Order: sequence, then C-alpha cells, then structure tokens
Amino acid sequence: MDRATIIELWEYLVGEDKIDPGLINKLRDIPGKIYLLHPTEGGVSLGEGIDTEDIFSYIHNCCKESHTDINMVTLVWGNANSEQLYTDWCSHNNIKPQLTVITINRWCGVVHDFTTDYSKHYERNYKANKPLDKLFTFLSRANRQHRVDILNALCDYKLLDDIEWSWHGAFEESALRAELEHLVPRTLELAENVPPSSAIFDPGPEFYNVFDTTYFDLVPETFYYNDKFKRDDYDWWNTIFITEKTWRCMYNKRPFIIVGNKGTLAHLHSLGFKTFPHIFDESYDDLSDQYRMQHILSQINNIDKNVLHDKIFSEETREILEHNKEVARQLAGNEGKLLHWISNGVLDLTRD
Repeated sequence: MDRATIIELWEYLVGEDKIDPGLINKLRDIPGKIYLLHPTEGGVSLGEGIDTEDIFSYIHNCCKESHTDINMVTLVWGNANSEQLYTDWCSHNNIKPQLTVITINRWCGVVHDFTTDYSKHYERNYKANKPLDKLFTFLSRANRQHRVDILNALCDYKLLDDIEWSWHGAFEESALRAELEHLVPRTLELAENVPPSSAIFDPGPEFYNVFDTTYFDLVPETFYYNDKFKRDDYDWWNTIFITEKTWRCMYNKRPFIIVGNKGTLAHLHSLGFKTFPHIFDESYDDLSDQYRMQHILSQINNIDKNVLHDKIFSEETREILEHNKEVARQLAGNEGKLLHWISNGVLDLTRD
C-alpha cells in the first residue's frame, strides 16, 4: 500500500519570506496524500518572520506555488475548533474549501504520556477536610499580555500572598506593576527545580506541591485574544486552543477557571468534560474579550474562603474531578491512536 507523506509544518515556519520557499520545495512532486502536522500550535499567525499571513493562506499559497493538489493535503492542527476555523476562513475569503483539516488535542496526550499523577493531593485534602493555606495557583511561563494584566490585577487586589504564583517572562519588558519587580525573581524558584526543557512535560514534585496548599487553578491559557498579536483584521476569527495548562487540571483533579478564548468551557463540554458552575460563575465563557477577564477577576477578588472550601471538597466536586480524569484518559488514548496512524502515513484515515 502507498503511504502518505508526513511533513512537520513547524520546521518551515521561520523565515523572512511571506511564503517560505522551504515548504514550497518540499511539496514539489510529492505523489499522493500529504499530512501537514501542526498539533501543538494554535492561533492565527504562523511564527517569527511571517506573522502577517494566517496558516490557511500560507498552505494555500504554498500548494499553489509548488503546483500541489491541495485536495490531497490534510492539516492536523492543535486548535480545538480547527475544522470550523477553516470553514469560516473560506467563507470570509470567498474560497471553496479544498484543504482537509483535522483537530487533534495533542497537549492532552502529552500530559497523559509524560507527567506524573499528582491527584493524590486532592484526595488527601478531601479526606482531611482542613482549611488550606492558599486560594489558588496562577502559574505563568511565556510573557503574554493577558497574563500581565491578570498579575497586575492580583497585585492590586493584594492577593499575591494568598496564592501560589510564578512568572517566567521578562518582567522588565512586560508592563508589570513597578512594585512587582522585586517580587518576580523569587517566583522563579519553581522553575529552577527542573531543567527548562522538561518543565512542560513533568515539572516534578517541587512544582506540583503547590496543589497541596491551594483549592483550584486560575489557568492562564496560551491565547486570550485570537493570537499573540491582536489582529483587528481577524475579528471574525475565534481561536480555541487548549494546552497542558488545562489538561493538567483534568489529570490532577483540580477545579479551574480558565482565562482563555471565548467558548473554551463550551468546547470542553462538547468533549464530555464537566466544569464547576456550582463553584464559579461560568457565564464568563460567553463574554467577549473586552468583558471576560474582568468578570473572572471580579469573582476572584470576592471569594469567601469558607464557602469555597465546602464547595471544593464536596461530593459533587469530587465526582466531577473523577469524571474529568477518566474522560481525559479516553481522549488521550483516542488522540494517540489517531496520531499513530497519521505518523505512519495511513491513507484512508478515519476517526472511528
């Protein structure tokens, strides 16, 4: 049987040219089916040097320049709503859909395959039923504007002593409040316990011990706006990108609030996960970028710790956390199977 050709798309996304000739040359004269793998990335833009072009324009143009039949190309992408994004892009640009697009929740599999299970923290605290020292975690790595805004707000609310937080971005370039500058270096201790290359995959017990002293996670997802750069010309585009930051909550039995794209909770529900409307006001998920973060921050600033404790360690929450962990395991298994078939170049790919 003929095999499809597999191309890791990220290898061709750094360059000075709008259309990277590397991918054009790679595509030339490939017979049969082609899979472009981009499962751990999301958003609108492509990367350094070619941020002015969206991913679908890039692929269409590369196929055109290389005389590749785009009907033979499948993009395997990490956006949770990849297929819908392509449909919307085609409609917006008055283009007939030709590219096949498949969503894969690769970060769910990464957490499943590479991280240690720290759900014991919840189980131990559930049985002990004693007040915890801190309210929640806020763990950030890359410097992104919505994370800067959240940390500044938490500082203004005087909550930093009541939470476990970290900041790994270059604070001198991030517009953090001046009073935060002397605090940021101490938060690097969490990251320094493990080599940077492994921090995402399995940060280790020094990192996860914060789960033992906190009630829930305030998750600063990779995207809040549609991309790392605000794209006013793409106001019709709605990225939903879910990374290890959220999947860690599922595997480690952590209640959460997600500061991410509009509709993230709704998408998790569509996958079979449950969230926590009995603990938090989750109407934030339906709000526009302009209002969503403030809605989240407002309820964060008005938490009654005693009420929170009772809700977090209720039987209802415990059942939700157990349910989410099992759904995550199943999803990782299904996505792993899908990625296995793709990586082996199977032509007639189905998701059954």
